[in-house]
This record gives sequence, C-alpha cells and structure tokens, in this order.
Amino acid sequence: MPSHCPILALSVLLAATSPALAIILNSSTAGPSASGANLAAYLGADAFYSAGYTGARATVANIEGGQPWLGHETLGHVGLMPLYAGAQTSVQDHATGVTQIIAGRGTRTHRQGLAPGATVFAGTVNKLRELSIAFDGPSVGRTYDAAMRGFVPQGGTQTVRADVINSSWGRIGTYTGYDPIVEQMEGLVRRTGTVVVAAAGNSGPRENQFGPPGVALNVITVGALESLTPPEISPTYDRVAGFSSVSPTSVIFLGQSQTLTRAAISLVAPGRDYTVAGYNGAGTVPNWYFGARSGTSYASPTVAAAAALLVDTAYDRFVTPADRSPVDSRTVRAILMNSAEKTPGWSNAQITTSNISLTTQAVDYAAGAGRLNIARAFSQFTSGTTGVVLTDHAATVQPIGWDFDVVSPAAPAATYLLAGGLTPDTTLTATLTWFLDATYDDLADQGNITALADLSLDLLLLTPAGEQLVARSDTLRNNVEHLYLPLLDTPGTYALRVNFDGAEFGVAAPTSFALAWSATAIPEPATLALLIASLPLLTPRRRPRTT
Repeated sequence: MPSHCPILALSVLLAATSPALAIILNSSTAGPSASGANLAAYLGADAFYSAGYTGARATVANIEGGQPWLGHETLGHVGLMPLYAGAQTSVQDHATGVTQIIAGRGTRTHRQGLAPGATVFAGTVNKLRELSIAFDGPSVGRTYDAAMRGFVPQGGTQTVRADVINSSWGRIGTYTGYDPIVEQMEGLVRRTGTVVVAAAGNSGPRENQFGPPGVALNVITVGALESLTPPEISPTYDRVAGFSSVSPTSVIFLGQSQTLTRAAISLVAPGRDYTVAGYNGAGTVPNWYFGARSGTSYASPTVAAAAALLVDTAYDRFVTPADRSPVDSRTVRAILMNSAEKTPGWSNAQITTSNISLTTQAVDYAAGAGRLNIARAFSQFTSGTTGVVLTDHAATVQPIGWDFDVVSPAAPAATYLLAGGLTPDTTLTATLTWFLDATYDDLADQGNITALADLSLDLLLLTPAGEQLVARSDTLRNNVEHLYLPLLDTPGTYALRVNFDGAEFGVAAPTSFALAWSATAIPEPATLALLIASLPLLTPRRRPRTT
C-alpha cells in the first residue's frame, strides 16, 4: 500500500500506488500555471456548468474512516456529521483528497471539485482511529442512517440530509457472501432511495474481491480507469486499471442454497494520477497538495460528484413535493450507466441465437456499463422524454429519455414505443435498475434482505405480423439490466419492454424501476441534445409513486 493510505487491521481505505505524474482533479500541478488535463472538461462537466448547475441544490456526505482537514484552502466550507456509536475522529490525508474531488472550492479552477457548489459534510465510521475500522459495529449503520434520514451537523442547529453519499472505504479479502454491513446498506438504501456511491476496491483482476459497501446491490459501485499517456499530454483513461477490483463476484443470500455470480461494477471513472488536497500532520500549510494519487477511492467521488450535479438539476427541473423519483438512486444509477461510454474490449457476453441477442450478464465484468461521461449524463437526463404516463401499461416516447414506474404481478409489463422509427445505423442503449428488497431495524442496527424481483428488459421490433424479439437482458441475482446494440440490423418501429417475471427469491411484489434509454445515430452529445430538444414532446411528465 502507498504511504498516503495506511494499512488497517481489518480494512483499508481504497487507494493504490501510482508511479506516474500527477493530475489535480484537472491539472498536473497545484501551482498557478497548471498544465495538465482538466478532469471536469475531460468528462464533460461543463454541460452542467453552462446550464447553471454546480451541485448547489445537492447535499453530499463523504463517509470514511477519517475526516478531511478543514484547514485546507479548498475545504473551509465542509461541515462535520456527529460521531455515532463510539466512532472516533482522526484527520486523514485520504479523506482530505477525496472530499476535494467532490466539492473543493479553490481560487483557481484546477483546484475545484467536480460539484463545487454542493453542500458537503464529512462522516466517519472509524471506532479505533487508525488501527482498524469497526465495520461490523453499529457505527456504520447509525452513521449512514443519519446521513440518509437527517442529522444536525456538529456546531449546527438545522437538520440536514444527504442526497448523495460517497464511500471510499471497504473490507478486503475474498468475499463470496453477505454479511451484516451489506444487509445494513441494502436496507438503508431501500428505505430512503438515497444515492450511495462506493469504491470497488483495489484487489486487482481476481474474482470475489468485493466487500462492503461496494458489494451491495443497491449501491453504485465504481471501478478505476488508467491512462497509457501522461496526464499532462492528453489522457485517454480507456483501460481498467490493473489494481481495480473486477467481477464476477459470487452472491448467495441468507436462506438460499444457490450461489450465483454477477457483474458488480456499475461503471468506471478515471482513478489514476490525481493531485489532490493534502494533509501532512500538524503544521501543514493550507495550500498543500499531494500528487500521484490513484485508486478506486478517487474514481468513486468523481461519480458521486456527477450524481450531485444530476441531483442539483433534478431539484430545479423535476422534483415536486409529491415526487422525489428524479433524485432516487434507481433513477440516478440508470442515467449514469446509460450515458457511460463503452471502453475498448467492452463485453457483456451477449450472444445471438435465432436472430435474438441475449445477455445474462448485462454489463462488463470489469468496466460495468462503461466510462463515466458527464456531458452525456446531462443530455440523457434533460433531453427527450423525462417521464411518462403509461396508458394500458404503454406509452410513446422520444428516442432518448428516462422514466420511473412500477411493474407488478397484476401489471407485469411496461412498454415504451420509440417514436419515429429506427434506422440500421442506430446505436441503442437501455438500462433498467431496481432495488433488492430489504428492511432496516433501527433499534438493532440490523438489515434484513427479504426479496429480489426478477425483471428483464426486451427490445422488440413491431411488424405487421406482430412483435419480434430482437434483444433481451435477463440476469440472475442482479438488479440491473443493460442492452447495448451498436448497429441495428433492420429499420423499423421498435419498443422497449420492462418485464416482471416474478421473484428470484422471496415474495413477488410490485417493484418500482427506473429505465433510461438512448437510440440515436448522432455521436456527439451536444448535437444530440439540440436535435432532441427540437422534437415535439410526446408525453407529459408523470409524477409516479415511489415505493
């Protein structure tokens, strides 16, 4: 492990070594003459900034094994969560750098985080300071519960709650099952819908190296990318880093006898060669920075910041007192995954049989849905159809958009007809997300997994002879379906269908889902946004019931 990331007896903060030159979030130097790549521009965050969104309506909690140094020039605005269940606080350089990536506020652009307008609080689950982290204690459950449902910050008087939580920590070692921390996380996210982003870990290309919180089905798990070119030249970030944990990972739920593998990574983001706000003990100067920082620890807050930009936009454009589904984790996850760019060699093990493309994996084992693209996420979230009213469980939608709805045993399908027809040069991407059902007992600080709905996602070609199945994503023991078809074979009228196929285990019950889709031959997100905006709105914004 690198010197900036101490080895812990039970767990580690998720950072890895890097011999390369540094990138500051967005520069190869912390000095006034920054010459490196601009991460915000590289990922397309300017699409949000140009529209006036910097995260200002979003509240983010960065929960770690330590707290950031608030004396740093970029972090004076960060607040502190209370300490729960015996947690102790120690200032750490790791938490300092991670917090800056999310929402640092610097006098120079290259010192700012990706969501500099966000309100940020730091929480800790460290009970034994830097010797070990009591991940199996109530400090985890109570800290996350407070962040999700509301807390009064240290020195504050008003209750606040987090819209997004970043988690750049995790348990190491071979992991093939569920444990109390995972069950806590599943129940807490299911209860509140809060967006939780977690680092995948730095155990490299080996199976079953995921631990809590990243292994939880209801969180957005992030792997790391590296660039083969130095960041001060022109970074590409198109290869999963050798240290980044990858799938498949085995999962077996309590009371179940069958162990199945699943793709656990949601998406990937740059995770090598950051220069970030630093802390080097007593006497550290306010403008201290560390270079050559790498690890999924830094990819995770990059995605969390993108989520904060989406939340900011959602509060301005979509959320009402009766409908919080636009900031629900299922929606944010679907948007981020569907707008991700496919990395070289990306595969979801899709096979074609009898002219039907089928995947039971959904996403790539190492890269998830692909590389975070913040510009595409903005277009995916704000263009085209942004929610529909289903009539007889169906609606006509624009070629790009998203929806939040429900399928159930009584209404087992939701069909989305793509207006205007599709041509053979169309690339279609669609992502379906839902929650593993779980509860959380506040008194016992315990989660309980109860059921997993079995949903699948179809692409249909509508012909005079009837519906023709073109592609299907149908995974086992997962709560994500993903279709990616770079070139359609046949022009015509297409539809996406969400199917309720019962339950993988537990009792089949009505299940809320988020669906994001994009079907277009236009390669550039900015051009796509302009063209889609010119299309007539086919369906009104729905205010669905969140369950």
